[in-house]
Amino acid sequence: MKIKEVLHNHCVAVSALAALLFVSVSLLFFNITLAAVSFAVFAGITIFALLRYRNVYGHIQRIIKSVESSMDFSEREAVFSFPLPVLAANADGRIEWYNDLFERALIGDSRLSNLQIEQFTSGIKLDELAMSGVAGVTCAGRSYSVYINRIFCDGAPLYLLYFADDTALKATAEEYEKSRPVVAVMAIDNIDDIYQNNSDSEYTSIVGGMERLIEEWCVHYGALMRKYAGGRFLMITEERHLQDMIADRFYILDRIREYSYNDKPVGATMSIGVGRSAQFRELESLARQSLDMAFGRGGDQAVIHNKDGFDFYGGVSKGVEKRTKVKSRIVASAISELISGSGNVLIMGHRFSDLDSLGASLGMYCLCQAYSKPVNIVIDESTTLASPLIERVRSSGLKDLIISPAQAAEAVNADTLLIVTDTHRPDFLESRQLYESVKSKIVIDHHRKMADFIGDAVLFHHEPYASSASEMVAELLQYVPVKMNLSQVAADGLLAGIMLDTKDFVLRAGVKTFEAAAYLRSKNADTVAVKKLFSGSMEEYMLKNRIVSSAEKYRDCAIASLDGDIGNSRIACAKAADELLNIEGVKASFVIFMSGSTANISARSLGGMNVQIIMEALGGGGHQTMAAAQLKDTSSERAKDMLVNAINEKIYF
Repeated sequence: MKIKEVLHNHCVAVSALAALLFVSVSLLFFNITLAAVSFAVFAGITIFALLRYRNVYGHIQRIIKSVESSMDFSEREAVFSFPLPVLAANADGRIEWYNDLFERALIGDSRLSNLQIEQFTSGIKLDELAMSGVAGVTCAGRSYSVYINRIFCDGAPLYLLYFADDTALKATAEEYEKSRPVVAVMAIDNIDDIYQNNSDSEYTSIVGGMERLIEEWCVHYGALMRKYAGGRFLMITEERHLQDMIADRFYILDRIREYSYNDKPVGATMSIGVGRSAQFRELESLARQSLDMAFGRGGDQAVIHNKDGFDFYGGVSKGVEKRTKVKSRIVASAISELISGSGNVLIMGHRFSDLDSLGASLGMYCLCQAYSKPVNIVIDESTTLASPLIERVRSSGLKDLIISPAQAAEAVNADTLLIVTDTHRPDFLESRQLYESVKSKIVIDHHRKMADFIGDAVLFHHEPYASSASEMVAELLQYVPVKMNLSQVAADGLLAGIMLDTKDFVLRAGVKTFEAAAYLRSKNADTVAVKKLFSGSMEEYMLKNRIVSSAEKYRDCAIASLDGDIGNSRIACAKAADELLNIEGVKASFVIFMSGSTANISARSLGGMNVQIIMEALGGGGHQTMAAAQLKDTSSERAKDMLVNAINEKIYF
């Protein structure tokens, strides 16, 4: 070690010894005894420092030799001229040694504030780095990939960190990712309604104004936009601009929704489907798939197709009804053909089946009966919420109609047809094993489309604008190409399903909802008998009031919790969520209750707040005014915190 290096690295100690020597020399002129003592102290400290320094220097030399041996270097200078910055640290993450290139590149003229490696690894600790083997860090304004290697020095582990400067490479990779092409297909959801409700000149002015907004939005993000026919547009941009659009929450959706003509709201909405992370030829196809997903969720939103599925933005307004009787007739004919060509039929809804799920199943049962096909409805009666209707079914003479999932598994054969009602997600089915064992499937559902929908269905009849699955089935039954008899219990079940999801024809009740109800009434649906299906016990009523009394108001929401796992509390919690909407200033209500270690959340609104997107953030789903989520291995308190975060993120951003 050179004297210059000693003076540089230990200047404080050297200065202290020099001062002590000066004091000792000065004392010679005043007191020989004190001078002798001072010289003795100076000599002792100097000898101790030299011995200590020799030991430290020897330790460093052994570290260097260990490094040399790990690199298979034969000459000492090779480790100092190694082309990468190298740092050696002990098991505690304390820096023991570094080469000259490390000092020049990462330390520079500044002094080390401490001897821990975290200052050079972006805070990553040694054990984390050792586990991963490599990590990307930023230090001194440069980007590095840090590789780690373990050796042994004096029997103790020593870790070598190699810093590879890949700043330029990462900058190139980042620029490549940001410049990747993105294709979007945009559509005005209700362009036909605008055309029908306005004169030709007004229609031209309205559409021109909206096109101007869309064009300005595209220009703002440096995107290329071209118009299709029928209120559709194609946009091509880069990934960097898409990220800006996401950060701005696709504000064009709000601009179109708020657009007015002659100071009168037009009521238009727009949907956007985006394709990304694929080859250029595939992007338009992915964008169209995303647009179809947006339509399936009610429109007025942007859907981005990623490698792992879909991301959703917007969707805060009520969907615009687009169903036609022509489509219903075509679907009814297709379902009839599939039933006619099957050997037997199994009808299954979602877990915790309700009146809508069972009512729709009873309607499809009557259609299967018209074709004289063996048919059963699959329900787990231990978890069902439709026990009163099940009792009605059995008392009407259909004792063997409803079977368990285990019994249904025994009835599956090569020509079995499975009809799924009131859900389109495999994870929500009464029995996923049964779903996977059947090849031919029909899906009938009204919930807004989720990314994990049943994709292998022979017929996927999905209408997010319908109030309920029962409404959809009641409409289909009017157009089937076979003479059928809708039984009294089936008519009552279908009407009960409609009343359940519309809250007695208050929410999401469109023209076709009342048409379906009129059809059922013509088939002798008994409104008094249907009302009795909603009756509850005194215990259930008291439990509902207990839940309501526990509610707390958070912003525009009411949040209530039910402590403990109380049996048969699901119905009471759903009714409590409905009851909380009667409180002034409450746009949405949430009730949290436990089922074992799973926290369940029932969400309701009157349309002023989209509870579906809040539940989707928690892994659930549903409809704009009625949704739910299940959080496994989550406490009630933790579920409440997650719910509050989801409300803040999805609504109050």
